[in-house]
Order: sequence, then structure tokens, then C-alpha cells
Amino acid sequence: MACLLAAAGCSPPSELAVDRETFIDVYVELRMAALDRDDATITEAERDEILASHEINQEDLFAFAEAHGNDPVYMLQVWEEIEDRLNLDPQARPQADSTG
Repeated sequence: MACLLAAAGCSPPSELAVDRETFIDVYVELRMAALDRDDATITEAERDEILASHEINQEDLFAFAEAHGNDPVYMLQVWEEIEDRLNLDPQARPQADSTG
């Protein structure tokens, strides 16, 4: 398996700079930062600051997604956990507009 991943240019999950928990933590933090803004986006500087606080970079996130992308059940569980964490935080919920 490791040889196949290496040949494909991927790292085996055990060698990734980002583990599942870190990926989820960072993604939730990035999303929360975006939700704090009217346009729901963050600057590159804000993104880089969040990544640096977790001692990772954007490529590390991509590597995690690439390494696990062929396992849809695993990734579904990751995205469900992200969604659950966002739903637990009242700030993460979309604000109702004046039309309801």
C-alpha cells in the first residue's frame, strides 16, 4: 500500500502532517472565521494565521484530502463531524434574514 501511494505521489496516512482531528479542527476554525465576516470569506493572511497556529500549511490540508479522498465513507464521517461541530456553535448557524 505504501509503495502504491508513493508511486502515485501520495503519502500514506500515517506519514501525513495532518491527522484527522487536526484537519477537522482547522477546517472548523477556517469556516468559523469566514462566518464572522459579512461576505463569508477570509483573507489569505487570516487563513495563513489559522494554519500557522496549528503548525500546518495549505498543502498539508490538500495532502490529507488527497490521501483519504478514495475512501468516501471515511471522508463522509470527517465532513459529518465538521458539520456537527459547526452546528454546535450558535455563531456558526446562518442568521435568518428579515423575510424569515
